[in-house]
Amino acid sequence: MKKINEKHRNEWVNGSGVDPEIVGMNVRSLIGPATFDFLLYSENVPRRNDGRINNRTLKANVHLEDGGYGVNAIDPETGEDILWGQLKPNNPKVTPDGKTRKYEVPPYEPVEAICLKVSRRIGLKVAKKSGLLKEYRERIREQWILTEGITYKEFLRQKDQLFWKWVKENPEVAIAVVEGTKKAGALLSQGIAAVSIPGIWNGSPKDSEGNPVLLPQLQYFTQPGREVVIVFDQDEKLKTQASVIAARERLASCFRDQCCKVLFLSWETLEKGIDDAIVSNGKEWFRSVWENRSNEPDPIKITKLEHELPKWNEEGLTLYFEELYKDRLIFEDATGEWHLYSAEKEGIWGKISKIQLEKRIILELRELKQKFEQINGQIAGAIKSVKESNRSREEKKDIIEQLKAQKPTYREITINFVEKLGKKLSRILLVTEMACNAHKGLIPFRNGVLDIETRDLWPHSPTNYFTWSLPYDYNPLATGEPIKQWLLEMMQGDESLVELVRAYLHGVVTGRADWQKFLELIGPGGTGKSTLIRLAIALVGFSNCHVTTLKRLETSKFETANIKDKRLVLVTDAERYTGDVTTLKALTGEDSLPYEKKMQQATGGFKPDCLVIIAGNEHIKTSDYTSGLQRRRITVGMRRKISEENQRNLIKHDNQGNISGEFVPYIPGFLNWVLEMESEKASECIKNAHSRCVKLTLQRISQW
Repeated sequence: MKKINEKHRNEWVNGSGVDPEIVGMNVRSLIGPATFDFLLYSENVPRRNDGRINNRTLKANVHLEDGGYGVNAIDPETGEDILWGQLKPNNPKVTPDGKTRKYEVPPYEPVEAICLKVSRRIGLKVAKKSGLLKEYRERIREQWILTEGITYKEFLRQKDQLFWKWVKENPEVAIAVVEGTKKAGALLSQGIAAVSIPGIWNGSPKDSEGNPVLLPQLQYFTQPGREVVIVFDQDEKLKTQASVIAARERLASCFRDQCCKVLFLSWETLEKGIDDAIVSNGKEWFRSVWENRSNEPDPIKITKLEHELPKWNEEGLTLYFEELYKDRLIFEDATGEWHLYSAEKEGIWGKISKIQLEKRIILELRELKQKFEQINGQIAGAIKSVKESNRSREEKKDIIEQLKAQKPTYREITINFVEKLGKKLSRILLVTEMACNAHKGLIPFRNGVLDIETRDLWPHSPTNYFTWSLPYDYNPLATGEPIKQWLLEMMQGDESLVELVRAYLHGVVTGRADWQKFLELIGPGGTGKSTLIRLAIALVGFSNCHVTTLKRLETSKFETANIKDKRLVLVTDAERYTGDVTTLKALTGEDSLPYEKKMQQATGGFKPDCLVIIAGNEHIKTSDYTSGLQRRRITVGMRRKISEENQRNLIKHDNQGNISGEFVPYIPGFLNWVLEMESEKASECIKNAHSRCVKLTLQRISQW
């Protein structure tokens, strides 16, 4: 008896209804090197100079390390084992086209049919089914007489070495040809002499001249008048149906050429394989099915094609795209803009233009068209197989009509059609206003979304509606000590001023536009203003900032549109502007700003969700004489000048937003330090800035 583990035994006995005696004689569980030896024994397997299998082949078959089970073929004439067999790995290999290869056979070796080893007790079942019970009993009784030391019951459980030779010598025994050793075992358990082929086409390979011929092991049983029953799976998939029809007809033709009587076995239950059908429906059911085997396959009723292709019209494709882009695409009525989830950054909503949307629709339609063509190709193959079959003319016509009725139709892709689809989608995916950055208390990082209060990192989700993210991973263990030391140095050791800057940066990251404050950095060149601004940019990311001037902000009607969805607005050269600051007051006062773009119709306004940092050598001088601007201003004077020879590249940004410099590795840790400040403390620090910071109070007095 071969060694087989419980899992493999149950798969055969309980899963496929195979008699335990057959399982014990034929199935062997394999582990480690034994699996490689079973499959890769051929002399043609690529090897090293020392005869061992080369590394490339071993790597390609690394899945065999997890073992599996093997079934060896035997020589039907002698009953002796041969090397060739079939292996089922525990860890099946996935091919480059994504298909799972459940079974494998030795490479570089000719394909063979597998005749399973059979006990005399199973032989009696086959003989009884064939009307040869008396003859078979006499044959084994002669063997029993020459046997000593075991009971007759034990004798019957032993292997009948020449069973298949007896089958050959008795053409009255029907042969069943199946795909797979478990199915062969299931039929043998019911008294049917079944031979396994490793694939529906492998029973009748083509010779050197391109003509189909039987495998030698099948040819062995082709005595004139023998009944051969082809028992292939009943698959509902159209492509598989087409292959089964063609392979079955080719194999049947080869047997007919040898003067065999070819019959077919079919059943009406839902099970695909005969072994599954026997397990589900029982022995009596199989007896009835076997008695009704026919010399013609059952009429084929083509099942409905299994695909999810939409109807190729405006309504059908609109529904298709609606489902395809569900929770991923939004059309904003307030701005007339499209927003796509993970458009450029994973987990982040990004704007796409009308042309970009139409490009996506065209690409999706092209991919759909290929799927339509693939289905039509499968139907054409099925029609060809039906035409080549030996069915009646009327039946062929009926099947072909069924197949043609299921051909999906499509039209050519035109710009006009694509524009119509886009317009219709804009009505379906319409929202009044994009709920940008709707979830307060969350900060998006490259590797997830941080809950500020709990410090939990959650996966990205489209329902967060983030239009920005920090350009680095969240790392709770990172520290930013060098940046903190530099900041303290530039604030001339004033820790209260450092805490004020820290609080404002906390507001920048968390979107505290409700503070209605802007930070004004003043001081001559070389005092660290630019470095502090670049640090602020690095905290929220280059794409989440907008750099402008007061003149452009106040005089250009298109400038405010650039501020939408930004986290930080930076105003440079502020001291050169002396005009009206109405827009700046609205920007820092939670008022709505107009949203206008060049060459586009103006839409509704929006409320900014950002903070503002203004930098200059001097205080801004405006024509505003009210207290509105003054009470929103937090001025931090930066007077500690670094000599030119001592200046270093601490942090810089290029035009693509890439950062470089000594501080770059410490940015995640700097952010951790900024976020460690409680929100309530940050708010209190900003609202009471002048009472908390002595230097700010002195600066305000000096301005009076």
